[in-house]
Amino acid sequence: MSGSPEAARVLHDGARIAFVVNPAARQGHDRRTIDAVVGGLQSRFAVDLVVPASADDVERTVRASSTAHDAIVVAGGDGTVHRAVCGLDGSPTPLGVVPMGTGNDFARGCGIPTSPGDAVRLILNGRTRRVDLVRVNDRLYATVGLIGVGSQSAQTVARLTAPGSPARGAMRFFGDWSYRLVGLAHLLSPRGITEEVGVTGASGELLHAAGPVFAVFAANTRILGGGLVLPIEADHADGRLEIAIVPRMPRLTLLWAFLCFTRGRPVPGGTLSVHRATRAVIDCARSVPFSADGDLMCRGTRFEVEVLPGALTLICRPALV
Repeated sequence: MSGSPEAARVLHDGARIAFVVNPAARQGHDRRTIDAVVGGLQSRFAVDLVVPASADDVERTVRASSTAHDAIVVAGGDGTVHRAVCGLDGSPTPLGVVPMGTGNDFARGCGIPTSPGDAVRLILNGRTRRVDLVRVNDRLYATVGLIGVGSQSAQTVARLTAPGSPARGAMRFFGDWSYRLVGLAHLLSPRGITEEVGVTGASGELLHAAGPVFAVFAANTRILGGGLVLPIEADHADGRLEIAIVPRMPRLTLLWAFLCFTRGRPVPGGTLSVHRATRAVIDCARSVPFSADGDLMCRGTRFEVEVLPGALTLICRPALV
């Protein structure tokens, strides 16, 4: 990995922390955990607990809090982290994460413990490093951008886990398996699941000739959907993207590759083509959704993705550097 040999310790005793909590996490069985997190953070820092009116208001809240606090700590899932990253928008204010979502892909990809108590202990250590973000058109994301069946699956998971969804309890019960089950359901769908896609690199070089694909991943991290690990070398601090493409193949071959992938086994040869780039342009034959961080980023026929090296100051483990 790139970066300094030792993570910088930037949070001092008494530092003022804005603890921004997804309002959905403040309800029900999560409330006791939130209170415990506040108590843990207060052992070293001055903590302002902030609960936005809605999940969509997290971005504005983080933006306003970043100018008056030494650090921002957010509690929630990948959608909450995404909104926090957009609210910081390149600000040097450090971000800490207490994972409380279904997938917690950002936390896993960056080595942040998924246990709230362990995440708090990491934040109390107060060490940071700079990590990359990605811009797609005019939106930022931190994990893996998705086009095709991957995006469709991510949107289904987001819908089923949304506050008020009748399936939310079941999805949380199944945890990581919910992503596997939703992905399998999409792969078994009788309808067509390919998209016509072409990909070019930063200098206009052809990375993938226009043709049918099942999925395109524009990856800043390797973690995809509840701890699934993409078989690529993505590093969130190397100033590069991994563009991974799943070409059209017989449906049975795709299903076998998916089963190998979900079990952490090597996928069959020819299942995935991978290209490293700092920028890429993805052209689609029709308007399609582009998802990342558990959210719909945008919809269109052309997506310009670009890595932003060191754009986020993340509170992390010293061992990551």
